Amino acid sequence: YWFGVPAAVAGWIRSKLGHAPLPDDEAERQIAYDHSVQAMLETEGYEATARYDVDEDTLLGRRLISMGSSLDRSASSPSGQNPSPDEIRTR
Repeated sequence: YWFGVPAAVAGWIRSKLGHAPLPDDEAERQIAYDHSVQAMLETEGYEATARYDVDEDTLLGRRLISMGSSLDRSASSPSGQNPSPDEIRTR
C-alpha cells in the first residue's frame, strides 16, 4: 500500500491518522503502574525520590540527590516533631 506513495505524503498521512488508542487493559496497567510508583515514592525519603526522578550523571542530578540526602538526615521528622536524641544518634 505504501510502496508507490512518496515519503513526504506518507509522513503527512501518518501525522493525520495519529496513533491508535491503547487497549483498555494496557491503559489500566499504565494507570495502576503510575499509582504504584506514586505510592512507593510517598513512602521513600527525599534522596530515593531524587534518585528515581533525576539523572545521576549530571551535576544538577547529583546536587538534587545530595539535597535529598541532607533533608533525610535533617533534625526535623516528616511529622514536624523534633526527633528524640536516640533517633538522631541512629541516623
